[in-house]
Amino acid sequence: MNFDQIIDRTGTQCCKWDSEKEYQNGKVLPMWVADMDFPAPDEVVDALRRRAEHPVYGYPNDDGSMADCLQKWLKRRHDWTVNTEEIIMSPGVLISMALFIHAVSEPGQSILIMSPVYYPFTDYIINNGRKVKRSRLICRDGEYTIDFDEFERLAAEEDTVAFLLCSPHNPVGRVFTREELKKISDICLKNGLKVFADEIHSDLVMPGFHHTPFASLSPETAKMTAGAYSASKTFNLAGLQASALIVADEELRNKILQLRDAWGLFNINNFGLEAFEAAFRSGDRYVDELTLYISKNRDYVSNFLETELPEIRCSELQGTYLMWFDCSGLNMTDEELAVFFREKAGLVLDEGTLFGPGGEQHMRMNIACPRSVLVKAVNQLMQAVRNRK
Repeated sequence: MNFDQIIDRTGTQCCKWDSEKEYQNGKVLPMWVADMDFPAPDEVVDALRRRAEHPVYGYPNDDGSMADCLQKWLKRRHDWTVNTEEIIMSPGVLISMALFIHAVSEPGQSILIMSPVYYPFTDYIINNGRKVKRSRLICRDGEYTIDFDEFERLAAEEDTVAFLLCSPHNPVGRVFTREELKKISDICLKNGLKVFADEIHSDLVMPGFHHTPFASLSPETAKMTAGAYSASKTFNLAGLQASALIVADEELRNKILQLRDAWGLFNINNFGLEAFEAAFRSGDRYVDELTLYISKNRDYVSNFLETELPEIRCSELQGTYLMWFDCSGLNMTDEELAVFFREKAGLVLDEGTLFGPGGEQHMRMNIACPRSVLVKAVNQLMQAVRNRK
């Protein structure tokens, strides 16, 4: 796959490039929302083309082939065996998270997260009438670790009933070790917490790191876990709205299924089924090449910051394609940072404050783009920093 290819996405009703005129006319580079500027695998494009050529687009019938492809993918890529009956199809990971929240908690109860974290975690807890408890990740010299003392204290509080895990972690880029995940599991088991494991970035792991599916740790861990998976991040298919939730515990699975059916969320569209099956069936080479390319983008940005922009530091990107910049060396407020990046550097990144406590003085950059775009972006940033001195 040629990941250096520049693909004009404007005019395609694309959130990343069409949501503002300044993105369309090139005045600023959008490097915020988490989708890639890379084409999907040829196998996916071919599958969609074949389906589109059939002129009838009626109600789909999920015959289980998508679940079968997912099972084989998880076994092949993560050495994890999942039973067919454990798989629930869903239009999206965030929809699955909302279903989980309603299945395991009542309004007014608390759900634990590790902050800073992907901002819909907070939004979905609050918007569904639950309370947020935040265990702050510890950052020392750009390295993030879990504060297990605080995590256990919050998990033990009477009103805490569940934990939302982001693994690999967005936005700090950590791929948690098996030992870290085991500690999380032990604490949640001890305190009777149910766990939603958002593992949508699980295939986007940099060379030298290894993702462990949370539910694969033990039968006991699997019994308390709902694990969310999708091809949307891995193969750039977010617009096709399909995902899977893996729930080993029959009682929890039935609760989620009842809610899904009551809310009318049981259908996956024709094109989503076709694309995701093709991706999971034939996407191994694509993912191997993609993660290598992203790792080289990561290395380029890290080296550039170290040599040309020491005022900005980044934590090590172990997983995802989202780099987490510590901009405290620029000595700006959070409001000033957002204005500076957009108006002076011509870049739109996600502001760190969106991700909750611990996100102050940070910005998140999407590096899943051709290298030439990335080179342009960091040089614009360097020039903006130098011009303010």
